[in-house]
Amino acid sequence: MRMIGIGLLAFLVAGMALFMSTTTVAERAGQAARALAGTPELVFETRGAMGADGAHQAVLRASGVDAPVILSGLPAYQAITFDLPRDARITSGYLQIDATSQVLAGVQGVLRISIRNARRAEMLLHPGAAARSLRIPLSPADVAGDRLVVSFSLQGTAPNVSCGPDDGVAAVVEIETTSAVFANLDQPLVTARDQIRAAGGMVPVVWPSKRDEAAEALVLATGLSGHGLAPVIVEHGQAFATSELRGLALGRSSEAVADAWPRTLAVRGANAGLRWFHRETTWRHRYDLGSGSDMRVAGVLDLKMVLGRLAGGQSWQLTVMLNDRLAHQVNIDGGETAFSARIELPADLQEAANTLAIVLNTTRISEGECDQGPMLLAEMLPETQLLAGADTFSDEMTEMQAALAARGIVGVALMSDLSADDAERARRLLARILPVDMQLSAADGVAQVIVLTADGPTPNLKNVGPAWAFHEDGTSSAPTIIRLDADSDPRVGGVSVLIAPEGIGIAAGAS
Repeated sequence: MRMIGIGLLAFLVAGMALFMSTTTVAERAGQAARALAGTPELVFETRGAMGADGAHQAVLRASGVDAPVILSGLPAYQAITFDLPRDARITSGYLQIDATSQVLAGVQGVLRISIRNARRAEMLLHPGAAARSLRIPLSPADVAGDRLVVSFSLQGTAPNVSCGPDDGVAAVVEIETTSAVFANLDQPLVTARDQIRAAGGMVPVVWPSKRDEAAEALVLATGLSGHGLAPVIVEHGQAFATSELRGLALGRSSEAVADAWPRTLAVRGANAGLRWFHRETTWRHRYDLGSGSDMRVAGVLDLKMVLGRLAGGQSWQLTVMLNDRLAHQVNIDGGETAFSARIELPADLQEAANTLAIVLNTTRISEGECDQGPMLLAEMLPETQLLAGADTFSDEMTEMQAALAARGIVGVALMSDLSADDAERARRLLARILPVDMQLSAADGVAQVIVLTADGPTPNLKNVGPAWAFHEDGTSSAPTIIRLDADSDPRVGGVSVLIAPEGIGIAAGAS
């Protein structure tokens, strides 16, 4: 018995030595924490995984993800994208997905994870609430490009709850914001470009303590908004140099002009990649008008798809809806595997904020209440895009934007001191009402854009021409806009923005 104990002890020591040699301190701490919590990590090894070389480590966050990605119902689809470093090279690494599931009894389901449209991991869903971590070692092909696209598919049945996929929600899976790519690099992340990509596009802008620098900081932060960057104004923390921020803002402005049209639908996000489903599936795309360099409506949906073959003489039915109105419908032969069409989108169906839905189902007749039919496959190809139409969209917002654009460079001013939190509210508001390619500068005497607070001074609106006030009331996703006259008080809400295209003299204009 003593010899057996000595042998077991030697085996344990050897195992610990091997474990210590192949994992980092952070990995060991994470594994120990998960083991104590009763949630062991699932590892999906691949033959082409890279070795554990590289002296420098980095954690890459998903681009533009500041809240959990939620898959709700069976089936459900989502995707996240990781922007990979360009100046430093990834020598090895793995993708870690932290998922929390809420599943009703009787569900037979699975969470599938795909990279580059290839299935790489699966996790069975168990009844109740549970938290699990999945690790997928990455191959050189996975990190060869500028980004890593990870697709999620929630599949299964819930016979004790409902027979159809849309009749109830039997499972919910959250992809937590702690999900990340853990990478070893040949050099540290030293360039601003790599640091921002590693942070998921987030750019911290430290709010200055001096008032005369505040307008410049707000202009720089606003110029960084959109197109993959997520600036956030903070009170303290590590920040980039002003020259770096200015270069990023100017670079993003030039990209915005070039990328206004056409607009892609399936390059990234929930619409990207192959789908497996029963009965039907829906791709949704939301787009705003007036947010680019021109204000044209969408004229054509250039749709390109790959379809799985249908048996028994069945047909596909494709329906395109714009803002819950029927725009197009067509039947497709079940033997066709490639489909493309140029679908005209009526201008009179479009609004400032639009939702385009592409629904694909089959003509198969169900044989019984709970007959879901065979598994179906379809993919919206990345070449699918929205093309600009000849008509232009116009409303109160676009009228204001056109009047500002005619000024060339637009001056921005503050009427009172702002906290970092109020400045972040003002930045979000400006990012939503001003086109990303508009040239902004800190105002010198005369301003066209003025940030106001409820208890601060207000400009005199007499003889200033057309003027608008914008604020967020919390009841709508779009900012509230108010047309002002000479006797109006533009201070609405905690933080508001006054737009006066003809300009207001700040020094002598307050009352």
